[in-house]
Amino acid sequence: MEEKLKVNVRIYGQDYRIAGDASKEYMLSLASYVDAKMNEIADKGKQHNAQMLAVLSAINITDEYFKTGQELKNTRVKLDRYSVELKNKDNNLRELKNSYLQYKQDKERDVNEINTIKYELEDKVQQNQSLQSEIDGHNSKYESLKKELDKLKEELSFYMSEAEEKEREIQELMKSKQEIENAYFDTEMANVQLKKELDDLHKLVER
Repeated sequence: MEEKLKVNVRIYGQDYRIAGDASKEYMLSLASYVDAKMNEIADKGKQHNAQMLAVLSAINITDEYFKTGQELKNTRVKLDRYSVELKNKDNNLRELKNSYLQYKQDKERDVNEINTIKYELEDKVQQNQSLQSEIDGHNSKYESLKKELDKLKEELSFYMSEAEEKEREIQELMKSKQEIENAYFDTEMANVQLKKELDDLHKLVER
């Protein structure tokens, strides 16, 4: 069995030898505290013998111990409450962290969607520019073809005017031809009549 440490102390003018498992410095501090407490009570002016001072000191020290114990208990209650609050705050912080991570993921998703829409829009813009270029090309061809068509219409109008003029000339020629044919027919008829008359005249002469 390990031998306990023995220490000589002086309390309120009396020497004592105490033994314990604690260190020498700790036991000296206990004795010094008791000595200070007895001298504090003695200094208040009331006459007490050493035994009474020891009892009063013990009561005061016990009161301090109980109060300290109660304060420790209150401190533990506060500590438990703070621990619960800290746990709740930790849960809230965890929820906030999860919410932030979710927000970050949602934001990244939204950014990706925005970038996708941006790329699609840029592609649409390029397609629109390409289509606009094609439209401009078609418009240019249309204007060129329209000019050629207008020119062809003018030429067609000119040729139709000439054709109408030629048609009138042909009609005039046809009319003249008809008149000539009619005159020729009349001449032929007159020749036939004249020939007949000559034949009749020859017959008379031969008689």
